[in-house]
Amino acid sequence: MMHRHRRIRELLWHLHMKLKRIFNSASKLSNVNIQKDIQYCEDTTNMHHLKPAPYIASSRHGWYWGGITSSEAEELLAGQHDNVFLVRDSCDSRHILCVSFRCVGRTLHARLRHANGLFSLNNETFVPANRISEHCAAVDVKSNLFEMPVKLARPLNRFAKLDSLQMICRFVIRQTVSAHVWSKLPLPPNLISYVSIGSDYIVPS
Repeated sequence: MMHRHRRIRELLWHLHMKLKRIFNSASKLSNVNIQKDIQYCEDTTNMHHLKPAPYIASSRHGWYWGGITSSEAEELLAGQHDNVFLVRDSCDSRHILCVSFRCVGRTLHARLRHANGLFSLNNETFVPANRISEHCAAVDVKSNLFEMPVKLARPLNRFAKLDSLQMICRFVIRQTVSAHVWSKLPLPPNLISYVSIGSDYIVPS
């Protein structure tokens, strides 16, 4: 497992450097100055340094699924045991993150309260973003939708799935290039579409 992760990190680094060379060449050949619009991360261990702080702290963890929709979360959790959960971006502009979880054979959603840079699922204990998963597994989820509080148990790990090389390349592009530059990349239209649709971790079928 450690060898596989090391190989993936090496592959991501080589892809990052290759993309950088391609974009540097493209900016010289094009009237559009792509180079100045591209947001590069020189340190691949901190690829999200241009993102908001909660995203930075969460994105390194397998329980965080980024900007997926509630429907996508329900699809991911379908068939999972009760009390399995994942953390994702909230679709409500008033909130930052929310939790989707299985309860009595269906998927429910609960927003995480945010205050002073900390998050809480029970409005009592607040933790930093990188501790959200353990916090969710330690507190009870209360709702009018069910009589008894729900105890979450295990996060759904996005790292458990081995992505294809194509998906890894897509992920690297989305993490190193600003969204408004994707259409200007020196790629075929079908690949630009592949990069552009969906979230960082899910491509619509």
